[in-house]
Amino acid sequence: MFTKPPNGTWVQATSELDLSWKETILPILEEYTDRTPGSWVEHKQINLAWHYRFDPVCLLAVRKGLILEFRNAEQEYASEQAKDLVMQLEGTKLPIEVLRGKKTVEVRPRGINKVLLSSCANAVCRRLILGNRALWSRA
Repeated sequence: MFTKPPNGTWVQATSELDLSWKETILPILEEYTDRTPGSWVEHKQINLAWHYRFDPVCLLAVRKGLILEFRNAEQEYASEQAKDLVMQLEGTKLPIEVLRGKKTVEVRPRGINKVLLSSCANAVCRRLILGNRALWSRA
């Protein structure tokens, strides 16, 4: 998402967020990935997510010979790993929120959520529309 102050230049709104916590959290997620077959880390613009569900893309890669071995995450073991991961992440002193979803553990900056990002986007759109109303009325 981008924002532009009046008479300013466009800047990426997320560039002001402190994402330094990712440097500490990523090795933890990778450790759980190494010991949980079939799991992987998803890098998002703001968040990190650890997935421990069956991935048909990996299975297809095995069939095509692109990956030598693929073992589906044993769900009971993976679920226990997810519980341990959540406890470990919540024990850090970092400014993060840890969310457990359907076969995922998501880590994001504290106070940032889809509702907040959506309301920011709406505010930016309103500002653009109201600021450009004079341009549209000339058409």
